[in-house]
Amino acid sequence: MKRTFGLLSLAASGAFALGLGVGGFGGVALPAGEMANNTWVGYGGGMEASSQLGVKLLLEVTPVLGLEAAGAYQPDFRFNHPEELYYNTRSTVPSIPMTFGAHLKYRSGSLAVYGGGGAGYYLSRVKFSDYVLGPNGTEIPWETTAAINAPGFYASAGVLMAFGKFALDVNPRYTFVLNEGEYDYTYEWGGGTQAQAGPGSSGSGSGTYYKPWNDSYFNVLVGVNYYFM
Repeated sequence: MKRTFGLLSLAASGAFALGLGVGGFGGVALPAGEMANNTWVGYGGGMEASSQLGVKLLLEVTPVLGLEAAGAYQPDFRFNHPEELYYNTRSTVPSIPMTFGAHLKYRSGSLAVYGGGGAGYYLSRVKFSDYVLGPNGTEIPWETTAAINAPGFYASAGVLMAFGKFALDVNPRYTFVLNEGEYDYTYEWGGGTQAQAGPGSSGSGSGTYYKPWNDSYFNVLVGVNYYFM
């Protein structure tokens, strides 16, 4: 019995040996700080939580030190009260974080705990959309978009439970994005059949605005890693 248990532990711990692996994960990103501030959107984010899906490449440099490169998609960030900016406005703020980091790991048999951090580049696209009524009562859609791309960093911790070459990975982390600053935006309204509503029912333009806060959020992520060797 002891021999069998020892062999199982040895096979499980093999998932944490030197080698290369890939992983997939999902979870939620919970806004914090000014990103979550529920005041007027011009002075605080007041943003809702987003789901998150991603993949990562893992390199175990030593049994203790590991490296990670990851990409993810957060589709659901949006403002809690966009109507404070425009009446009945709908908003979407999808984000794509691309990160690279390192972690230190302590393992015992099939269980390991780790902590680390890294840096990344975070791409977001803010979009507000709604409609206005034209001279003939026709609904004329309008949309404002802005690309907000900036560097950032994260701190993470986690627990790994190995099953042969697979490992369950529970990974909470904190992310801070340095995206306070001035950004260009474009806007357009009307177009297509909406242009029949009358003069001035379609057009476009551009401008700049200042974003007065840095985004920050807590991630709660769960995934599965597979180690090739």
